[in-house]
Amino acid sequence: MSKLIHQAIDSLLKETSRSFYLTLKALPPRIGPQIGLGYLLARIADTVADSKGGPTNQRLLALEQFNERIQGRTDALPNLAILARLQRDPAEVQLLENAAAPLTYLEQFSDADRQRIRQVLDTITGGQMLDLQRFAYATGDTIIPLAREEELDDYTYRVAGCVGEFWTHLSLAHLFEADAATEARLLETGVRFGKGLQLVNILRDIPADLRMGRCYLPSAVLAEHDLTPRDLLTPETIDRFRPVYVPAVSAARRQHAASAHRPADSRAATRAKRARHRKPNQGQPPRDQAVDPANRPRRAVAAAQPKTARRPTPCLSLHAPER
Repeated sequence: MSKLIHQAIDSLLKETSRSFYLTLKALPPRIGPQIGLGYLLARIADTVADSKGGPTNQRLLALEQFNERIQGRTDALPNLAILARLQRDPAEVQLLENAAAPLTYLEQFSDADRQRIRQVLDTITGGQMLDLQRFAYATGDTIIPLAREEELDDYTYRVAGCVGEFWTHLSLAHLFEADAATEARLLETGVRFGKGLQLVNILRDIPADLRMGRCYLPSAVLAEHDLTPRDLLTPETIDRFRPVYVPAVSAARRQHAASAHRPADSRAATRAKRARHRKPNQGQPPRDQAVDPANRPRRAVAAAQPKTARRPTPCLSLHAPER
């Protein structure tokens, strides 16, 4: 099986990403290495943030220093040895002990792709740090909820919606072209798909999160049904909770449904771009070949620079839509 990035990096990906590694191997080679490296860097940050037993301030400092290194603002890497010893999964121990390796490969991408990876990691680590600060004093006896739907929307964007945006930017840069209106729709649906996936995770993990003192369902929404986060641990409140839970499931479905349609003009643009890349006198477009990221052709910097502004998307709402 051909390598994705490098044998050592691929090994870390395979051990820590489990089934997602199969997805990475199936991606077009023009975007697979960037997504694989971005995932691995996010996985390192996530392992730091979730290190059980590690003091919150220590994890916050490690995340901040790790992101500073990703962003190229320092050459120093945080000492993750103490956090590595806290891990129960041997693969995560190896991940933290070898955190420097993926960073060396970041420099082998084009300026534009490197900036895309840095941007999504800056957003993700910012969300992880906010989460650690928000729930710093959360315990099984002290449950801390989000306050409003806007906070839930921001959280789902930071940890998942921005990933859909990242994938879309890479696809637009390397796989197909689209006019401005189509590009805007694709970026919005990428964000919404990521938010929807994260909302599914939140709904699935309600019991476990509550036991850790975390409640991602906003207190304002719960209060509308005379509920508090602690009430969700009581089976007798299920009838009052159902009008919160069912619309939340519907909200996740709406996010996924909104991202299921691929505009016809983007399909046409994809075919046109493939046609331009065909070799002379070749009747069929060439199959994707593995390309070393260090040797990937670069477009003009002005044309390839990713857009940094977050595009507005509908705020994630747990309320049933008005008919």
